[in-house]
Amino acid sequence: MSVTAANGGVNILLSDNFIFWLLIIVEIVLVIGLILYVTIKLKKNNLTKNRADNLPTENQVNKPPDKPKFNRQDISEIARYQVSSKGNIKDLEIEPVIYKPGKKKAWFILSHSEIGTAHIKLELPCQDSHYVDTIGNTDWGVAVVCDGMGSKSLSHEGASFVSKTTGRKIRNLIEKEQWYKSEKLLEENEWKDYSVKILGGVYKELEIYANEKGFPLNEMGCTVIAVIYSPLGLLVTHIGDGRAGFCNFAGQWSAMMTPFNGEEANQTIAITSDIWSSKEIAYKHIESKIINEPVQAFCLMSDGCESFSYETKRWNEGAGKFEIVNRPAAVFFNPVIKHVRKTKCENSEWKKVLNDSWKKLLANGSPAIAQEPDDKTMIMGVMVDSNSMD
Repeated sequence: MSVTAANGGVNILLSDNFIFWLLIIVEIVLVIGLILYVTIKLKKNNLTKNRADNLPTENQVNKPPDKPKFNRQDISEIARYQVSSKGNIKDLEIEPVIYKPGKKKAWFILSHSEIGTAHIKLELPCQDSHYVDTIGNTDWGVAVVCDGMGSKSLSHEGASFVSKTTGRKIRNLIEKEQWYKSEKLLEENEWKDYSVKILGGVYKELEIYANEKGFPLNEMGCTVIAVIYSPLGLLVTHIGDGRAGFCNFAGQWSAMMTPFNGEEANQTIAITSDIWSSKEIAYKHIESKIINEPVQAFCLMSDGCESFSYETKRWNEGAGKFEIVNRPAAVFFNPVIKHVRKTKCENSEWKKVLNDSWKKLLANGSPAIAQEPDDKTMIMGVMVDSNSMD
């Protein structure tokens, strides 16, 4: 009996010690957990505060900017009034530019590619490229914008090759089919077929070019937007992101393409992406559209220009959140239209004056444009009355 009692006492003692140390361990774990929680919370608050310092308040977001006034003739002045999440473009009450064409009219095209500040700092080349060409003495032409993928080491080579090759192929097609003699544009399904065939042909030529130069094809990725402009309307096709829009004779601006965006931020596809394994996949990833009416202006651009010339989101008061919008900003483009037509009438060297102003605009037309990290390419066509384009 005494042995049994002693063994029982030992068991009780061991049990008490176990519980004591278990409680100590639990307390230590809780203290460590509390310290970690407080540390993470403080870091998160600091991060949120630092980010919030650079973001507009809710009142700033909902308050539209002042109605712009353009007193100087230099195009760069229009860039002072930025398009961003801080203001709703619709509230600016921009007067539409209504166009009543004369007996003779013609397209005047502005185009330029400007390197972004990020590429300058990293000593990288401009990865954008563009192409513009008029078909002989007709009012038909082709405009192409390519944006090299920032993560690809040879995307500038790809963008340059793709813009020129796409433009050349479209020009050859227009001349071969003599579309400029037609009184109507193609049907949507016809243009879709041509678009896939043209861009597929560009991809094959890029592949051959890469092999000849010893370049990795995947490192030459770029987006591509191509527009055929004519007196009858516009034809557009594209792979990837960027923007393109038009203004009708009534002065209404509309988008004519939807940028392709993936599930993650800044994600899109390139002409070198895996979209050529079947006709069905190619058709899915190549968007084409026809604007089957005469227009007075159009634009196409790389995404480095959209922050100051496009309305991409709008605050929805009822829903209490931003909604996606895809619309050219009249506050940016309408003064350009007016300036082009006014300068043409008043200055004998109007082409040079306008082209110089356009380059200045995309280089440093405003602090926001000058500080844009991404490359900026924009082509804009404006219909002008003219007996001659000289």
